Amino acid sequence: MLKTVDRIIETVENDLDHGGCCLTDGHFENGPNLHGENYFFAQKYFQNSDNCELMADLMIARLRSEEMNLPESTTLVGFRNYSALLLQTIIRKIPNFNYAVIEQGEESFVWQLRPELKRNLVIVLPITCTCSTYWKLRRFIKEYLESPQNEERYKETTVSNSFVNVFLILEETLKGKSDHPISIGRLKEPGGDNRLSDSERDKLYRMYAPFNWSELSSNRLSFGATDTRFTAFPLIQLFAKMHLPEECPLCFPEMNESPTGALRAERPLFPTYDNYETPNLIFGFPNFSGAENTEDFYDLFAPNDESGEIHLCGNIGVNGSTYSNYIRGGAFYRKNRVRILEFLERELNERLTPADERIVFITAKTMHDSDCLDELAVRDIFAGRSVSILRFQPSHEFIDNFVSIHREILADEDAKVIYFEEVLSAGKTFKLVSNYIKHLRDQNRDLIGIHGFDLVVTLVDRTLSFT
Repeated sequence: MLKTVDRIIETVENDLDHGGCCLTDGHFENGPNLHGENYFFAQKYFQNSDNCELMADLMIARLRSEEMNLPESTTLVGFRNYSALLLQTIIRKIPNFNYAVIEQGEESFVWQLRPELKRNLVIVLPITCTCSTYWKLRRFIKEYLESPQNEERYKETTVSNSFVNVFLILEETLKGKSDHPISIGRLKEPGGDNRLSDSERDKLYRMYAPFNWSELSSNRLSFGATDTRFTAFPLIQLFAKMHLPEECPLCFPEMNESPTGALRAERPLFPTYDNYETPNLIFGFPNFSGAENTEDFYDLFAPNDESGEIHLCGNIGVNGSTYSNYIRGGAFYRKNRVRILEFLERELNERLTPADERIVFITAKTMHDSDCLDELAVRDIFAGRSVSILRFQPSHEFIDNFVSIHREILADEDAKVIYFEEVLSAGKTFKLVSNYIKHLRDQNRDLIGIHGFDLVVTLVDRTLSFT
């Protein structure tokens, strides 16, 4: 297990430009309460099937440990749709469990995937610095369970006081010190922990005490008093320089003097908003897109919509666009899941050769995507193959960012690159990404006759003959 952990850490901590997941020597706003000098782009690691196999083995060992002691009737609740591939990999090995996924909306959380919830719900966070997301998700889930339409149905369902965070980012002062438990409450006491200096203890206490941290060790993090104890079980701990906003030396040059006494350069602060997949402004200019019609969007995809209607008619507003009739790809997939997966597996089997060992799916991301690709990626057709699922969010993400982050994968001419969209109509995202892949792969050659994608897969084809 230790070798697996070391292997994962080595990949994640490697620089983004060299195949890793880390942006280094920057200045990032990790929520409103912490500033960091590194940014770990976790989604890049979670979107590959080989990586998810490694993490799944670690996760299963933790879920089956005596510390967690989970019953068979358990639903794993993931956060963000890129966690679905990991959860799907786990469920394939523990078939008594199932999983759900919650996505961050513009103003609140929404269910992206919502199966029949079992009696015990365990939240799984892909990556976190303070674990504050757990409390927000817990509140959202409890409100859903206790709503009038669900109160009777889920009266015996509870949210576990234990949860799992795959990656826990800690202040680098704690590196090598969490092998023995650290009491956060004692850090404010003089000599409370002789492994740390007075200034380090003071900084760590003010950084973590507001989030109700009580004790940290290498394999667990406890919150609150003993009688109301909540516990996080981090699989992997990462370390980075982090600062409180009011004393961040990258914000205030007078706190950032060099050994010679000269002021160091101030670094611009890059926000990492919940609804952005990459820190905005790092690679390009602001995205001056129109405001979305969130009211219509939530009327259409509200969590309490149990109708499962596939084809909607009328003046339908979705993501700032209006439709006279609209097809919900996720609802279509859920009603026809078995036949769709069998069809796709059969069709892909005819088009993939033994030489196609690396498969790359690129899809246009929305908050209500189905888990079609995640389920397809663990089917027998992809056994022995490496599958990556790259999600591009055109409304919030720059195409240049997307291509820069995934350059190594997209430039691999031996990889089979497949575009997937649940409902394909105008093909705007397909054309945009295809052009960039074409230029990336063939920068020094004649582009005439060169294609970007090798295959296109869709559940519902609404394209016109001239599209």
